[in-house]
Amino acid sequence: MPKTVLLVDDNADLRRILAATLRGGGFEILEAGTGSEAIKKAISEKPHIILMDLQLPDITGPYVARILKNHPDTAAIPIVGWTGFIGREHKEAALSAGMVDCLVKPLSLETIAKKLDEFIFFER
Repeated sequence: MPKTVLLVDDNADLRRILAATLRGGGFEILEAGTGSEAIKKAISEKPHIILMDLQLPDITGPYVARILKNHPDTAAIPIVGWTGFIGREHKEAALSAGMVDCLVKPLSLETIAKKLDEFIFFER
């Protein structure tokens, strides 16, 4: 049974590239362009991992992470954040919200593959 990844980013081109690459690696992909959409999909679909931008058009990634970490159906799902901002405060905000890591854009496929290997194979 394939592992499911929820990709959350308002950049549709980035989602499309990552989704195609991850599907090629055997993953099932869900996509969301907003934080609200991510919350709904995470709760209803319960992906194995969430890869999420910190800056979304409606609510921030850390806010989404807090909601999901406080929900019994999604609390155990690892969330890896990413951002285009280099400042340490962005990573600290992500980690304090319950994300397991925070990456800096531009994202390399090698880095994402390592994070999937690191976090996705822990069963909930």
